[in-house]
Amino acid sequence: MFACNYELYKDKQLKYKMYKERMPIEFPLTINAAKIMHGLIAVLFFVVLIDPTGSLFHAKEIVFGITFLYAIVYMLLYNKRVNIYSVIIPLAMVALPFLGIILANAFGSYDNPEFALGQIKALMFSLLLPAFCLVEGEILKKIVARIGLCIACIIFACYLVGLIDPASFAKLYVFMVEEKDLAIISVRQFLGLPIVAIFYRTAPVILFAMSYYLYNEKKGYKLFATISFLGLLFTGSRTPMLAALSLFLLYLADRVKNTRIKVILFVLMSSALIVLVLLLLGETTEESNMVKFGNVLSYFEALSNTPDLIFGEGLGSTFYAMGRSEWVTHSELTYLDLIRIYGLPVALIFISIVFYPVLNAFTKKMELTDNRYFAAYALYMIVAGTNPLLLSSTGMCVFCLGWALVLKLENKKMK
Repeated sequence: MFACNYELYKDKQLKYKMYKERMPIEFPLTINAAKIMHGLIAVLFFVVLIDPTGSLFHAKEIVFGITFLYAIVYMLLYNKRVNIYSVIIPLAMVALPFLGIILANAFGSYDNPEFALGQIKALMFSLLLPAFCLVEGEILKKIVARIGLCIACIIFACYLVGLIDPASFAKLYVFMVEEKDLAIISVRQFLGLPIVAIFYRTAPVILFAMSYYLYNEKKGYKLFATISFLGLLFTGSRTPMLAALSLFLLYLADRVKNTRIKVILFVLMSSALIVLVLLLLGETTEESNMVKFGNVLSYFEALSNTPDLIFGEGLGSTFYAMGRSEWVTHSELTYLDLIRIYGLPVALIFISIVFYPVLNAFTKKMELTDNRYFAAYALYMIVAGTNPLLLSSTGMCVFCLGWALVLKLENKKMK
């Protein structure tokens, strides 16, 4: 009897020890929970980047929910811990649109509740940052690079179809532009030359593919980098094209070993890039430039009031955009939108959080491949300043990618 009681006592002590130390539960079946997490993140990126408008798969919210819930269960059952910032930052992001709605109601400018709801849904994707932190950095980079390459291949394939079979290209145009709203296809003028522009809505993500494959010496990766580069050029959009060119010139500079030659090359390339930017901006008769210049003037007029500059007009408010000659809730100039909606102080804090991974990358020592991946992140966020690519599910996934990689590098240094 005493032996039996002793055994029960030992059993209870063992269970208490397991509870106290939060030992991961062992399942009778072999389940590779980490691979399931990797798979869910891969599916999430595929759905969000290939179907940015949700008109193709209709699965963004479903995949988001499954990934979010699985990450919570995975952390609880397997005792996985994440950096506290990976929880605080997403909560701050999600709180932002609610602050904007409060401001809009306080100022009596809550004109478009539907737009405000869309912003809440988009910023909810930042809550996936802890899930991203559960995946190895190299796997994250590879997932985004492969999907970015897929987007480049889609753009490249569209160009080939247009050259080979114009009738099929017309059907493709109807499907991608009119039915699914996945791309913008048009003829644009660049320095007096007409080109067919195929801008897939998530095309700037190709920058991550280009960076990943340029700085990886594996067989065939330079071909993938070339396809990525061409994919960005074929978008026909100024900022993605200039971002691709900047990344390529940076790669050429990195290949030069002599410091003096590297500095001279960097100065020459930077000068050439600045001249090209000025020439493109100087095309004041080009439609896209005219719209942007007109909208900039509208922002200056909207923010000429000191209270609006400090507190903003609130989320869901509208302003008259001269570039479009209509009242709108937002424009392509994302960072100016942030100032108009939330006010300068909040906008600066938001922008600082977005660009923190870049600041971290360029002030701390790390491998060149990691550093240049953050260069791609910086270029994406610059592109997002002239395209609606930040305050969206795509932008939040890229934001989570940058922060997850930074937190992983900091955790690695602490060990």
